[in-house]
Amino acid sequence: MDAYLKLEWSKQHRRSELRLLEYFAIDFSRYEEDILNLHINETDPVHQLGDVYTDVGGPLEFPVDPRTGVEVRQLELDATRPFRLFDRFPSGSNLNRAEHQHCLAVQNRINMRLGFETAEEVEALGKFQLMGVRLTRERVLFNSFVKNYFLNNLAGRKRTIDGELDELVVGVWRGKVGRMLEERSGKYQLATAVMWLRYRKNEKQVGFEPASENVLELGCVRNIYTENLLHASTLRRSKRILDRYLEEQRETKDVDDAVHVDSILRQDEEVRFVVNSGALCYLLDKACSMEQRWAIPFRIESVGGRNVVFIEKKLQPVRMLTHERNVQAHKYLVRSFMTMVKKEGAKPEQESNVNVKIEYKAVGFDEYLQQLEANRKPSEPVQKNVSLQLWNLQDGDEQYRFLVRTRTDCYESLRKVKFYINISIKLEYQTEFGAEQMTKSELIREWTRQRLRPNSRTLRLRINASNHIILSHHYLELKDIEEELKRLYDIEPQNLLTNLWQTLRLIMQFPPGEHLLQHDTKNPETVMILSQSSTTFTLDLHALYSNVEYERCALEEYDWVPIDATVITKLHREHTLLPGTFPHWTKRHRIVSRETLKPKPKPKPEAPVKPKKKKSKAKRIRQKQKEKERQAQKQKEKEVQQSLEQYAPYEGPSRAPAKEGTPAKQARPAPAAIGFVKGESFDYQSYVNQANAKKDD
Repeated sequence: MDAYLKLEWSKQHRRSELRLLEYFAIDFSRYEEDILNLHINETDPVHQLGDVYTDVGGPLEFPVDPRTGVEVRQLELDATRPFRLFDRFPSGSNLNRAEHQHCLAVQNRINMRLGFETAEEVEALGKFQLMGVRLTRERVLFNSFVKNYFLNNLAGRKRTIDGELDELVVGVWRGKVGRMLEERSGKYQLATAVMWLRYRKNEKQVGFEPASENVLELGCVRNIYTENLLHASTLRRSKRILDRYLEEQRETKDVDDAVHVDSILRQDEEVRFVVNSGALCYLLDKACSMEQRWAIPFRIESVGGRNVVFIEKKLQPVRMLTHERNVQAHKYLVRSFMTMVKKEGAKPEQESNVNVKIEYKAVGFDEYLQQLEANRKPSEPVQKNVSLQLWNLQDGDEQYRFLVRTRTDCYESLRKVKFYINISIKLEYQTEFGAEQMTKSELIREWTRQRLRPNSRTLRLRINASNHIILSHHYLELKDIEEELKRLYDIEPQNLLTNLWQTLRLIMQFPPGEHLLQHDTKNPETVMILSQSSTTFTLDLHALYSNVEYERCALEEYDWVPIDATVITKLHREHTLLPGTFPHWTKRHRIVSRETLKPKPKPKPEAPVKPKKKKSKAKRIRQKQKEKERQAQKQKEKEVQQSLEQYAPYEGPSRAPAKEGTPAKQARPAPAAIGFVKGESFDYQSYVNQANAKKDD
């Protein structure tokens, strides 16, 4: 009981539920079958179907309830067990269960950034790498199977959204479009087209570092208690909370920071760019993918005898796909768990009359909520938060100063210290197989927001898009995002900044005025720059945003996102299964992908054989005569050769070279033939003529 007495129950020092469970997990694990612990853990293995039918051949035995001593006849099926979709795989894994468990332990150590220092750890890492080579072919087949299953069965999840969530997204979207038309509704004329530089590796990269640690913060930042968010059974909120959040979004106003920006520009004459972080994030993202249509306004003003480029936030989209609406809806659901902390003055004391009688009346719950909404006082409009910070861009010997405008999602206070958090939403549509890979756009946005706010952290939430449940959460640092970009897409973010800087240098050369940076899908390699004009125009913003497609498109196509083989989910932990592999509990079969099968060779049609023509009698006689002459010529040549061998001079035995290791002896000269001098050429033709003459005689 001492542990319970030492607990602090104050709201100012709240402890997480995970920490409390960690304290007493050991005590609970010692007595798992205790009835009290079974009630606490909300488990009742006696009434579950479980392992009752393990022995098929033996008699059926029903368990006995230890609390009542009565035999349990009605068994319940555990509905919380996930659907065993892995049983449908065409083959088992190349690794057994022990090898899967070993790979899971090493992969978990890599994900936690723990080193491999001892000899056993290094040996385990080497074994893990060898097993990864064995799984190369298996993972290719795994991705092929999952892709086929997703396109045939799960693609409809990306085209589905809850009706109330869709209304929330459209309501916020309409408000933003209306405010944008009030501020900006001019006409623009095409000025020029700029070649957009896609991602490429540069030999010399630009440097982008903060000029100082001083940050000017304006507005209100939302406060979040992460335990309430992460331990919520579901993110889905009631209609009343969604309506209140929509009303709050409509009343929230942007911070007017024009006075602060002007004062900074006058004090620091080196500032050449005033950039919105959202626009910078979008430009870095579109440097890799140019499949969508987008527009970003910018203006050039003359301040203190120099031109300063103001890059505003991007314009609202004209149409929005269902997946994008789902992402926005879950962002709003996460923000609904946050609160606005406002400093209010002390309220004046009011005299209370004790003798006043209050009549109590029982009403329904719905009626009570309506009375609360009617009596609720209208809250004052809250301004969104904005932070201003100076950055230096170093391009060789030249240096340019940027004033970056950023926004923070929320903060969490721990012992009176604020930790700023950037929320990243990752929707999961293939939870049956694991966690999806982060797309290129999602990683670039995470990196940009983390880079522009060095004192913040990124909280990545993986959410099931079907039931709105948080599957996992991870706190990421800048190096984590950079390593993931390098591993998945071989992208170095510093190259993105260098490529974008080439376009920003061209923008500096434009004259002062209102301009628009627009990309159209018809010309994927170029970006058009439009200037505001009152006479002729190419684009009319008022006409364009008067016909926004708020309704969802009937036909939508989505690409398949592969499963990340490094992310371990609850499914993998429960079944001891390495991500991106076949199940180890099924039989292994030899599978050959369709791409490697060669078509059987088709039999070639034989050419028709023409019947041989019979030769005439005279022709046969001529061929026989020629054959006799040929045989006679061969016989004559044979006789000549024999005569040559008979009358050829004899030069003596051949001289064999001296062998190694034996003393060299002076070789005796061979006796010269009679009438033959060594070194002179011999005429064999005379012998041939002589032999022919004798034959003729």
